[in-house]
Amino acid sequence: MNYFSSKGSLENKTTKNQNSKRFILPAKAGMLHYCTGCFQINQCFWLIFTHPLVCLMDVPRPIKVPSPMSLNTSFQSDNRAHQNTSDLTVITQRNQLDDCIHPGTVAWSDSEGQPIQVSKNPTKPVFLRSCAKLFQAIPLITSNAYKLLTDEELAITCSSHNGSQYHQTLAQKILRKASLNKSHLQCGTHPPIEQSERHRCIREKIAPSALHHNCSGKHAGMLLTCVSNQWPIENYLHAEHPLQQEILSHIITMGQIEADLDPQSNQPSIQTATDGCGVPTFYLPIQKAAQLFAQWSKTSVTEPLRQAISRNPVAFGGADRVDSAIVKATQGKIIAKVGADGLLAACNTQNHQGIAYKIHSGNETYRNIAFCHLLKKSGWLTDKEWAHSALSSHINTTLKNAAGKDIGEILIQ
Repeated sequence: MNYFSSKGSLENKTTKNQNSKRFILPAKAGMLHYCTGCFQINQCFWLIFTHPLVCLMDVPRPIKVPSPMSLNTSFQSDNRAHQNTSDLTVITQRNQLDDCIHPGTVAWSDSEGQPIQVSKNPTKPVFLRSCAKLFQAIPLITSNAYKLLTDEELAITCSSHNGSQYHQTLAQKILRKASLNKSHLQCGTHPPIEQSERHRCIREKIAPSALHHNCSGKHAGMLLTCVSNQWPIENYLHAEHPLQQEILSHIITMGQIEADLDPQSNQPSIQTATDGCGVPTFYLPIQKAAQLFAQWSKTSVTEPLRQAISRNPVAFGGADRVDSAIVKATQGKIIAKVGADGLLAACNTQNHQGIAYKIHSGNETYRNIAFCHLLKKSGWLTDKEWAHSALSSHINTTLKNAAGKDIGEILIQ
């Protein structure tokens, strides 16, 4: 399969549900409904009680729950099917019976960009999503605009942060140094990830702003880069903008990617799509993602970023975020970065190796647990680092219910 093209084809491959319409979501007592768009009952009920009562869905239909007598209690699942294509599989069990199976792909790269271990599917394409932030901040370094920033402010330009007041302040300081404000951010708006800040917004009736967006630090850094280079800021998200073209060039060079030439511009390009915050996101074989992180760990241009992240892990994400936890526990020896929908990548700044892991279900909780165990098994994490309090919530393999009782376990194979 050719993963490179002059123009992304994601839109052409997307199939739209022509029957989807907007309906008021009923909340009838004793009846559960599901949304064919997301299949998440809990999310739908959250919408019922806390949000406008609309959901993008087909006509709701009741879920038919079989009676206990109709269940085959002697059933034992066969997990062998996933083993032919999965490098790392997460299985949740209740009463020693399989509940959910989450296959995943792992890729490793040495310091020269060569595979260390043979993945079962090294050409599996993934969107880099927020894992690309470490590379999207490089123009801030090449423009020398980073010299205007503190280490904390530089760290947040690489972050997917919690939207706390601390993170908002850092992003705002970057904008002020560019003589801009939050109205110039084009990342959009969502409620803060941090629970206490989200509750504060509700309690004080504060509408979330672009500063709450987990990508606001990255966008503030992009704007500062544009101002420093005297580039236009109105279209800094566009793929043709000089900023995005420079980012693309770093991806191609550090990933040693033989990209196709665009027939119109005669410039190299790789397949892209639009990320959640509006910037281009790159579609690459997962082995290339590992290689990119390996190269990022040793090239001189990223040294300011490595130092800033190592010294400010909370600015890099948040107190409860897995990438911040890994950086904190290892004192910057390992720099990890999350990507939405199940991707997580890291580099070892001592041996300059890279790793990328994609859990194909997109479940980020199980992704985090599996990734930490993968780092321990590979020897990247020492016993002392493994025992660090920052990692405690990301390595627990016991399933608990709302009452705090043990109800199952998480297996990593």
